[in-house]
Amino acid sequence: MLELFPQDTQAVNEFIQGVRLALDMPMPDSRKKGIPALLDGIRSGIWMVTHMGRLRKFMSMSIADFAQKCTDPLLREAFLEIWPSEFACSS
Repeated sequence: MLELFPQDTQAVNEFIQGVRLALDMPMPDSRKKGIPALLDGIRSGIWMVTHMGRLRKFMSMSIADFAQKCTDPLLREAFLEIWPSEFACSS
């Protein structure tokens, strides 16, 4: 993306940061029951608390808001085409 849209380096890096944050987020395994399920939930909760500052940034921003950070119309349109404009960046 950086090669295609060098003028939008800041927006692309912010997008990559958000994707990496989402990929690092531990998701509880719904197949687990009892104590293992509880431990999964606690682990996820601790992760969310320790990353709340970074999460809050993406949770409060819609895709339309994020797309406005892009100066290249093609990149802006790509974000709006992939996700609904009211979609939260954290979803």
